[in-house]
Amino acid sequence: MPDTDVPWWSDGVLHVGSTTYPMPSEPEIAFRGGTTLVSFRKPVYRVIRGDGPLRPLPAGHPYASDPVISSDGTHVAWVETVASHPLPNVSGLSASRLDLLLVDYDLEGGRVSASLPQTADVECCEGDAVGVPQIQGYTDDGRLVLYDTDRNPPALWDPRQGTITVAEVGADGASMGGVPAWPGGIAYSGPDSSGPATLVRVDGSGHFSSTRQVPQASDGSWNEDGTIYAYDLYPEAVSFVGPDGGEPARLPLPESTDEWRIAAWESNDTLLLVSRRKRTNELARCDVVALTCEPVADVPAMGPLVLPQSG
Repeated sequence: MPDTDVPWWSDGVLHVGSTTYPMPSEPEIAFRGGTTLVSFRKPVYRVIRGDGPLRPLPAGHPYASDPVISSDGTHVAWVETVASHPLPNVSGLSASRLDLLLVDYDLEGGRVSASLPQTADVECCEGDAVGVPQIQGYTDDGRLVLYDTDRNPPALWDPRQGTITVAEVGADGASMGGVPAWPGGIAYSGPDSSGPATLVRVDGSGHFSSTRQVPQASDGSWNEDGTIYAYDLYPEAVSFVGPDGGEPARLPLPESTDEWRIAAWESNDTLLLVSRRKRTNELARCDVVALTCEPVADVPAMGPLVLPQSG
């Protein structure tokens, strides 16, 4: 069994640290700050804090979409669909108005710490919804970054204060879908999530306090405190940008029969990589300060191996 605190699944068993959980179906896994989210039949999610019990995500309604974990792993947020109301058909497409609920859940307290009702008008299908709020992630001061499929200006919801701040950032066509959440504030890219990501800190009144860029918006992951950003340069390399920006550095990847992708951060300085194509199962642990990468021993050699997806 590989020596890592990053959760992984193989052969019907989920491993979180030294604890195992029977799980017959192959799950999707998210991991941040010591908290694990697993789903093998959306929208049903299970959550594990540390290596504690496997509990259902306590959504009050049956449709909870794409929950996100705070950087320190103490909170989870999601959007619930409460009800759907038909609207007059004026464009030839079916339309409805959704009653939604944004939820911030305190894992340590075991309670909903805040919720915020929202509405969204949808044409055709929920997957093509117009105006449905999406959660990009948590900031390091506990706010939630929200955006929608209208590409209206993003907003920051402060669950503790119950306030929403609209952030007038980005030119027309800026995109936040698929851009990894930055704990320092808002991250956005060009229209198709290609090219660099722009990072913006936003104060309580919506004004910018600082901004910079990282070279690649997609296929990346921030460490817990939001100071180092690692990203895939598939199929060539895995690179990262440190807290002071500057030129990206490439990690010295171990020789492999496969390419590598980012799995998860084990700590602020240590990154876990997994073989991309699954011809054989391989893991590597990289120290981004010492610029070293070493294979991780005792990995199941064959069969499905599931680790968290980066982002």
